[in-house]
Amino acid sequence: MLSAGNIHYISVVPYWPLITKILAFGMLQSFLCITFKKHNKTLNSMKKVFLAIVLIAAATVGANAQKGTKQISAGIELGFPTGDFSYGAKTGFGVNGKAIFGITDNGNITATTGFSNFGLKSYNSSNVSIIPFLGGYRHNFDGSVKGLYAEPQIGLGLYMSKYGTGGYKTKESEVDFTWALGGGYVYQNFDFGLRYQRAQATGGGAGFFALKVAYNFPMPGK
Repeated sequence: MLSAGNIHYISVVPYWPLITKILAFGMLQSFLCITFKKHNKTLNSMKKVFLAIVLIAAATVGANAQKGTKQISAGIELGFPTGDFSYGAKTGFGVNGKAIFGITDNGNITATTGFSNFGLKSYNSSNVSIIPFLGGYRHNFDGSVKGLYAEPQIGLGLYMSKYGTGGYKTKESEVDFTWALGGGYVYQNFDFGLRYQRAQATGGGAGFFALKVAYNFPMPGK
């Protein structure tokens, strides 16, 4: 605790382990609400609350990032459509980028984007492209940036489709609430990951499993 006259200031740094646990729990609760949703009103409230949590946590990292390791990750991935999405889409290919901000020995706040492309089975030269914007929490079980980790994420995704035959092509795009749950293993800065990602749209959604190979580049400072 720091004091200036009669005013007392409490440092939040000692409470980061608790804050990161609350963040992880909140993301898990959001995941369960989406998966087993019964009331649209509850779902919409969860979206707003936990998106706000991720944005606030990411903003706070700037003042405390020196407490942990900072990294930039770049990789490639294969996407395997599931459910209704698998009926019309082929195996996809993509690239991804991620900023990793260490806040404790085990915890990291992440910001992820990328580009994935899935060809469509029914039309030639037709596809669905996805650009995600996700905030997440990565928990390292080995207590360092190496080894086994789990990472829930939530955010938004831009979904663009082009389909048709010959010179008749229809283009559509929409932005949908998107969540992902995955994990992986880091060995000598190589990041091997598996996640399930899904767009939660009105009347359904699009989900896929992704296998990722990336390399984590350490950023200056600590």
